[in-house]
Amino acid sequence: MSAHRRASHLTLRNDLRACTDDGITHAFMVGVGETFIPAFALAAGAAQVHGGLVYTIPFLVGATVQLLTPAGVERIGSPRKWILLCATIQALCFIPMAIAAMAGAVPLLLVYACASIYWTVNLGAAPAWNAWVGALFPARIRAAYFSRRSRICQIALLAGLLLGGVLISRFEHTPLELASFALLFMAASLSRALSTPALVAQSEPRHLPPARRVSPIEFLRRIRGAPEGRVVAALLVFMLAVQVSSPFVTPYMLRGLAMDKDQFTISVVTLFAAKSLALPLVGRLAGTWGARRLLMAGAVVVAAASGLWIVSTAPAWIYAMQLVSGAGWAAYEMALFLLLLEHIREEERTAMYAAYYFFNAIVTVIGSFVGAWAIDALGGGVTAYWWVFGASAALRFAAIPLMLRIPRHGHERTVPVVAIEVGTEMGAMDEPIIAARPPSETRP
Repeated sequence: MSAHRRASHLTLRNDLRACTDDGITHAFMVGVGETFIPAFALAAGAAQVHGGLVYTIPFLVGATVQLLTPAGVERIGSPRKWILLCATIQALCFIPMAIAAMAGAVPLLLVYACASIYWTVNLGAAPAWNAWVGALFPARIRAAYFSRRSRICQIALLAGLLLGGVLISRFEHTPLELASFALLFMAASLSRALSTPALVAQSEPRHLPPARRVSPIEFLRRIRGAPEGRVVAALLVFMLAVQVSSPFVTPYMLRGLAMDKDQFTISVVTLFAAKSLALPLVGRLAGTWGARRLLMAGAVVVAAASGLWIVSTAPAWIYAMQLVSGAGWAAYEMALFLLLLEHIREEERTAMYAAYYFFNAIVTVIGSFVGAWAIDALGGGVTAYWWVFGASAALRFAAIPLMLRIPRHGHERTVPVVAIEVGTEMGAMDEPIIAARPPSETRP
């Protein structure tokens, strides 16, 4: 091996390791911090409706503001510097909520403001991150590497969820309840701050082409005929169908079925464990099947999972169903990530991802409002949830034929996925999946 090739190999190994470290700290922040913002608003005395709105409204605000990402990256001149700026702001936005929690007085406006800033920089970093890693890592290793990365990051996310759940449950309805949220938010802030060295350690791509702007209007025109438009059209329609029921899985279990917290926690853990355990197989299938076939397989499982909620209310059935659902989401999310990287031109990735996340937020809000309206119109009981789950399953299956329109990518079947020696620490959860927030069927 020549000195140049040896140096390139060492640089790639360093980039892979640093990218994984960044993913772990980001995932832990999501688990221990982001997940508990709605619960924090409720603990601070907000009305029940804010438990949902404090996620939905800031998410839509962030998705709208992040449309400025291409201009920001262009002005700064580096996707890495832009992501570092976003990560720093993200770490800081937890601190005001922690201070207010310690003081025992939490203005609702402060929670909305911090959550909106959080989602703006979380979604704002995602388009630049996708463009960055797309240029940094060769196509032949992406499926193998990101399946490993996703696995360990799922574990980090689950660790954050469990830590937060145990702490909140321990101090619920006590004078220290708000203080427990303060500890979680400080842990989230510290975790995101620890990702800074990992981001700095990663290389800047040598041949990153000049970014091309793609307006939301042009993005919509692409959906009508361009190859990349067929990809995003299929993904957005399927996500609309998913969001009709997905936001209501948690209230169904906690209120409709009156599950205790231990049973609910087991359900959440089962889902994430299934996703983590399925990822090695998902990575191999991406290499042998191609991303399009993997997407359709995952979509079929995810569509069926929505209908399976109707079959039985027994906890054992729900745990088994979550195993199946987790495997389906692992396949769907990995295929989504690979398809977007494969079909979006390198010079347009930042702008196209920004537009995709914006319209993804739009369909998320529309779908959730449709589901909420249906549950309310049907009386809000268990039967109402069943109708919504069944309707969502039917809509998901109806959306799957659109995936047949996704063109096969040139290297999908001809270039093998090469396993590289990145070490056992490589693993889980890609940033764009966290940022775009495709739902796993249980969101605490």
